[in-house]
Amino acid sequence: MTKDLATGKQRDYLAALGVELRASASSEEASRLIDEGKGNLKGPPSRSQIALAQRWHVDLSNAKNGYDAVESLFEHIRARRWVYSVCRRQAAAKWRYYSESGLDETIVDGIARWFAANSAFINDIGDRSVGDTATGDAWYRLTDAWCAKSEAYLTTSQQVHERFGSVMGQAKSESRYSKKSVVRPAFGCGGKLLLVVAVVMLLITIVALLS
Repeated sequence: MTKDLATGKQRDYLAALGVELRASASSEEASRLIDEGKGNLKGPPSRSQIALAQRWHVDLSNAKNGYDAVESLFEHIRARRWVYSVCRRQAAAKWRYYSESGLDETIVDGIARWFAANSAFINDIGDRSVGDTATGDAWYRLTDAWCAKSEAYLTTSQQVHERFGSVMGQAKSESRYSKKSVVRPAFGCGGKLLLVVAVVMLLITIVALLS
């Protein structure tokens, strides 16, 4: 029986704490590291927190201690989680990890900063649940009914389309015509005709056997 791996939400919070977590870490280990990390926040932001803030272009100039840094970093983590979730939905993809999307992280972070700067958007996604499995990163659960009326979703979708339109289209095509698909675009009319002929021949054979 395999041990329970650390969840995407645990990894997100540890990142905000500036704590590295090995890929095979258990949920129990992650919980312990979170508790330990919380005990080291009274001092100034750690080197790991500062490095992550620089990578994501998150301003920590007003962060007096590690607690402030966690708040700023986690706000960005939540926003980038949202952007990746919208991208996955737009692409009709089944990515488990953000890295599987192949999207330019710099652009994703730019959209995330734009999104986080709008408090109305943040409030709009406040009641969205987050997947908590140990099989990938944390993703927002987005339903058809909610997305159809959510300003946050509709506006972010526009940003995603403007920045990643061709990439989303390609990902959606690959998702639709996966290796499990029987008929692919490459078949064309000729392929469909051959399929029809094969079915007709099969029916003729069956009729002949029953005669």
